[in-house]
Amino acid sequence: MTSFDSIASIYDEQFTDIHTGFLQRQLVYAYLEELLIKDRPKRVLELNCGTGADAIWLAQKGCDVLATDISPMMIETAKKKAEAIDSGNSLGFKTIAIENIDQLSNQAPFDLIFSNFGGLNCVSPDNMQRLVPELTKLLTPKGRLVFVIMSRFCPWESFYFLAKRNWTQAWRRQRKKPVDAPLGDGITIPTWYYSPKMMAKMLDASFQLAQQRPIGFFIPPSYLDPAFKQRPKTLSLLWAMEKFCSKIEWIAPAADHFLIELKKS
Repeated sequence: MTSFDSIASIYDEQFTDIHTGFLQRQLVYAYLEELLIKDRPKRVLELNCGTGADAIWLAQKGCDVLATDISPMMIETAKKKAEAIDSGNSLGFKTIAIENIDQLSNQAPFDLIFSNFGGLNCVSPDNMQRLVPELTKLLTPKGRLVFVIMSRFCPWESFYFLAKRNWTQAWRRQRKKPVDAPLGDGITIPTWYYSPKMMAKMLDASFQLAQQRPIGFFIPPSYLDPAFKQRPKTLSLLWAMEKFCSKIEWIAPAADHFLIELKKS
């Protein structure tokens, strides 16, 4: 049993379906829509698929998707959701840790390897660099990586914890060592925070930076959702501002998450 098994049954209600989580996901989908039109990736490998929301969306957009996660319970939840939806395309799920993706070589190549909302923040810098050869092998010659990662600096988070006079939490993302991030019920998981520059450097042996985007510069982190649920007009204004700035690459390092696209060198 993994740490994420314990939250599989409540993940959607605590993130996927809440206002802030939904809006941040719409930013990711807007970017993927552009990519699907431009590069037309057919085969997609998703890492850390969670409860399958993104895998189902990609399948409905015409992609053949293999969605993976380390948590058996997350995979079971994703399968049940997929069974209720006719995507019209191949959609498969597999329980596997990121560190073992070399075991997927018999199902390669993929046109796109995708990971959303901080799944890769659970991977240490050393393990990330060890993954580079495997990611390269799994992709087609013109294949792409699209990762959405929690950044090293989020103004919303710093202001929130400073207001509560919690100095340690206000700057937790700046630490070089992993942070024990809470999952609920007293369960924590080691979490590393990255910047776009750090991520590009770790992957630069085989990949080149194509684009980066802010995901949650004005839209706050999900744990602030209860406060904004009571202020729909404020959230609507923040959403308008977020969409207006969604293609400004230089603010990506200061968003709750950043999206980074890399292409094979």
